[in-house]
Amino acid sequence: AVRRFTPEIRRVLKILDSDIGRPVNHLVHTLTDVDLFALMEEVADTAVEREREVRTQDGAWLLMRILPYRVGAGAISGVVLTFIDIGLLKTTQVALSERETQLASLYRAAPVGIGRVVGRRFMEVNERVCQMLGYTREELVGHNTRIVYPSDQEFEFVGQEKYEQIRVHGVGTVETRWRRKDGGVFPVLLSSSPLSPANPDEGSTFTVLDISSRARAVEQAQASEARYRQLFDTMAEGVVYQNADGEIISANPAACRILGLSNDQIAGRTSADPNWRAIGEDGAELPGDQHPSMIALRTGQPVTSAVMGIFNPQLEQTCWIRVNAIPLFEPDDNSPGQVYATFNDITEVIESTRALARAQDELNIIRCDRTVKSAT
Repeated sequence: AVRRFTPEIRRVLKILDSDIGRPVNHLVHTLTDVDLFALMEEVADTAVEREREVRTQDGAWLLMRILPYRVGAGAISGVVLTFIDIGLLKTTQVALSERETQLASLYRAAPVGIGRVVGRRFMEVNERVCQMLGYTREELVGHNTRIVYPSDQEFEFVGQEKYEQIRVHGVGTVETRWRRKDGGVFPVLLSSSPLSPANPDEGSTFTVLDISSRARAVEQAQASEARYRQLFDTMAEGVVYQNADGEIISANPAACRILGLSNDQIAGRTSADPNWRAIGEDGAELPGDQHPSMIALRTGQPVTSAVMGIFNPQLEQTCWIRVNAIPLFEPDDNSPGQVYATFNDITEVIESTRALARAQDELNIIRCDRTVKSAT
């Protein structure tokens, strides 16, 4: 039966104040493609919370959470139903998905060779690089770039010249020669940029093209790089990268906003830093080695949907986040060398749920008082 509700629930349920005490399945909801009451019954029976994105008949996107309402050890007395408006998030997700599709299409179809190297080893190449060299992608990825140079001298020249330019200017461009699988040598313009200027060990992206098509190819490569950066900078989710020691080596603007820190303040921080004032979902102190990223680094397994609280110095309060941490491996390595974590601010959800629980507790106390008074 309905015990309590907030006015906002009328976006989902057609409910009146007089419906208090009425069986919830007697009401009508506005959700599409979901059996709301069956899910509520399932949570009440299993005591396992459910969360999913749902849509109303008027097209609004909401994040629905159904939580068991616990009244004691192992005792369930109904469910708590919450909804969060995620319309802006869905719009952003669709936009990001479209951008990812565009970028993937560009990566495949660009008439310029594009790739990524780490430690002068090919980590990723597009089809154009393979066409230029006559190698398959499998014959290049994971191999030292020396195989595409006609001599050790050419290989060393590019390494010294280009990486010195990267050190001084942040990017490096050099004219050199590459050798095809059949032995033929041809001139190329090779441009590289580090993925993270502060950490060259993360590797770099490169573009390679015939000198004759230089102007057009450079323009396309610059546009591609700008789109990659725009994608990272405009994501609604916070994203941080940490090295094998747990130090943060990169963070996007959303991460800085959610954590209440600038890029300079967040760079180099570890999960063990006491300034996080991290707590678990139960409110207990959360040691640094139990943070999702550190668990992923230690176990080599992804950690998903972990809930934790951190202190936001800008807001001067604890903010709650839901974290997914994914370990990253170098080829032939058994242990992850990095981990990246994505997270959303769920402070409003946590606070709303707790406020509802407190209100329910207060209501129960009032009912008990009335019962006692009636008995006397």
